Amino acid sequence: LQAIWAAKSAAATILIWIESLLPKKKKGIVSHGRSRGENHMKLNTFMAIVAVVAGLFGLGFVFIPEQVLSFYGAAPDAGVNYMAQLLGAALLGFAVILWLCKDAEDSPVRQAILLGSFVADGVGFVVALIVQLGGGINALGWSTVLIYLLAALGFGYFRFIKSAA
Repeated sequence: LQAIWAAKSAAATILIWIESLLPKKKKGIVSHGRSRGENHMKLNTFMAIVAVVAGLFGLGFVFIPEQVLSFYGAAPDAGVNYMAQLLGAALLGFAVILWLCKDAEDSPVRQAILLGSFVADGVGFVVALIVQLGGGINALGWSTVLIYLLAALGFGYFRFIKSAA
């Protein structure tokens, strides 16, 4: 029952978030290429949000892996803790890159960061979904599925849709 509730909540959140990324119909006078009532998330805001989330999870996995894993119902042992700490280190690196590049001008380097982030979060989403559907993690695992999905959709939007506009 918790898994069904989590899936419904995740789906509703995803739909609301996707809708916020889609272009809005023009309402009112256009100012600086945008109209009143138009509310798009900016790339730098999105990157800052993902950087903070990745940084928080990274710190948790590096410094308190057993506690973080226990929230998900995972049975930690020395090998699992080690892998969680390596994941945490990667998440911290990811957070630093996103934070430091969030205000960068559009360039091939920024486009590469967006593409790499899209691939990483897309693969993370698929892995998290497979494990979640297989029952390997408790209902809180749906939050991980949602985080990876939203990040992948966001990076995909800013890399492929927004950059083409």
